[in-house]
Amino acid sequence: MRYDEVMDQKEMKALAGRTAVERLVKNGMKLGLGTGSTAIPAVSHVGLLIQQGKLSGIKAVATSFQTTMECEKWGIPLYTLNAKEIDGKLDLTIDGADEVDPRKFCIKGGGGALLLEKIIAYASASYAIVVDDSKLVEHLALKFPLPIEVIPAARVTAAKTLSSMGAEVTVREALRKAGPVITDNGNILLDVLFKEPVDPSILEAELNCNSRRCGKRIFHPASAVGVYWSFGRIGRNQISSKENRNNMAVEKHINFFELEKACEKPGCPLCRIIADRAERYIDNMLFEHVADRGFRALHRSAGGFCAEHSKNLVSFRDGLAVAILGRDILEDRIDHFKKHKPWKPKGQCPVCIERDRIEKEYCGFLIEAKDNSKEAEELKRYFLASAGLCAPHYARLLQESKNIPSWLKKFQEEKFSTLLERTSQFIELSAYGRQEEFAKLSEEDKIVWKELAIALRGNADRNI
Repeated sequence: MRYDEVMDQKEMKALAGRTAVERLVKNGMKLGLGTGSTAIPAVSHVGLLIQQGKLSGIKAVATSFQTTMECEKWGIPLYTLNAKEIDGKLDLTIDGADEVDPRKFCIKGGGGALLLEKIIAYASASYAIVVDDSKLVEHLALKFPLPIEVIPAARVTAAKTLSSMGAEVTVREALRKAGPVITDNGNILLDVLFKEPVDPSILEAELNCNSRRCGKRIFHPASAVGVYWSFGRIGRNQISSKENRNNMAVEKHINFFELEKACEKPGCPLCRIIADRAERYIDNMLFEHVADRGFRALHRSAGGFCAEHSKNLVSFRDGLAVAILGRDILEDRIDHFKKHKPWKPKGQCPVCIERDRIEKEYCGFLIEAKDNSKEAEELKRYFLASAGLCAPHYARLLQESKNIPSWLKKFQEEKFSTLLERTSQFIELSAYGRQEEFAKLSEEDKIVWKELAIALRGNADRNI
């Protein structure tokens, strides 16, 4: 496939799964791994990163026999939810979906592993759905059937109940054996299609009600779980549904997830997130963007990446992408050289544009965390254990809005005031003749100037 062509569906699924792993999976995670054509590439990429030594300490829980075999193939350490090491809780689960509507409701379980998928989904602090754009629909269950898992003895009762709700119900037949498909749990599947659009939230409630009447043995997809990751045509991505941000019992918004991890490390958490996103934008996802004509035009008009973002070009993993982007620039330069005209950029570095977008996104996210809200309580906990925002990002926050949450304003002002006092103390005790007093300072206070430098300029270097 040429780089200037659109990826086919298989390649898009592989890209979606791989990118979710690159952006979300961290060392030492208790990780749920899903089932299906999009989730399996994610499993493979986790295995590859482990083999390359780039990922360690992973404890995985598989949602099906298919996923279990893929984990065994790559040597991914496997556990059950009941294992002592897992203790019934997961940090993150990556899974696919069969259909996703504009409200980010989705159908899951088309592969027949819906029961364990749903159990693992609700045991996860963060839940990421990866899909390609073929899964995006206006209304659910009109073309792709909603799978319902039911014990064989309840087949007729369940089918009649569903038919009374206006559904067309069929028992899923096996392809290479006579009779119905048997799930990993020894149950059968009913495939349910609707003739008219249905409200997923109402359908969810009705199915829950009817499942109790059938001995609690009807199971349905996790349609109430929000979609965090949705990758379609190359160069386009849709990141996290803001409508579901308050539903913390079911899902954990990806911004909280990234902030929590960033706050555990030294320096400004926002600097760390932006640097991490920018690096991956250039490196891990470079071949995705190079196939996007709009991105290439933007890159060309800017004359390539800026000095900061092009300094590591030789270390990029995708040499072909670097060559294609570089050729665009060189063609323009040669054309200007022949005409004896100086070349001037007409646009901004695309990575700088992306970095500015991410910065604005997170500033807006922090501003929206109002006092006494669930978001505010979460962020307070993270920030109280961190170094807080650097001066440039706090200034950007003030620039974006005057209505900054009072807890955040108080925290930042106290941080800066304390830093000023410690810096003044360092300067005073550094004077000649005060060596004994200086020696009594803590190790942190003896190098407070480093902390000051980071606070004033930010920690663009993620290794700080």
